[in-house]
Amino acid sequence: MGQSPFTYQYFIDRWADALKILGAGNSGGILATGAAYQFSTHKAEILFDLKIAASLYLVGIILFAVAFTVLTILPSQIEAFVLKSDQIYNGFSELLKAFNKEKENARLSIALVLCSIFSLLCFLLATSRAVFIIFNF
Repeated sequence: MGQSPFTYQYFIDRWADALKILGAGNSGGILATGAAYQFSTHKAEILFDLKIAASLYLVGIILFAVAFTVLTILPSQIEAFVLKSDQIYNGFSELLKAFNKEKENARLSIALVLCSIFSLLCFLLATSRAVFIIFNF
């Protein structure tokens, strides 16, 4: 019988909080670009930039959804891994290293990290595009 999971839930909760903020930012961004597009149709010079920003926010929302889905699955996977393991883990990093040695678990972890990072990058790029529009038009 394995050891009960201990601190991984704290890290998952923090990651979930960060993802929720990121999802809200991308969602707010796409709503703002939609409103800006509606009121700026007579300014052809900014429509392309608005479309780029809206597209980036949309990709960020999709990546957020994938990351959050993986984050929803991950606790049960970690729980099952710990319960079937006979080893005692001395911390979250040791547990995570052992967890990621299994190929399927590693795929989940990599998907979570990559989707989270790329969602953040989409948000930052789209927001920088929106700032460009504000300062130049």
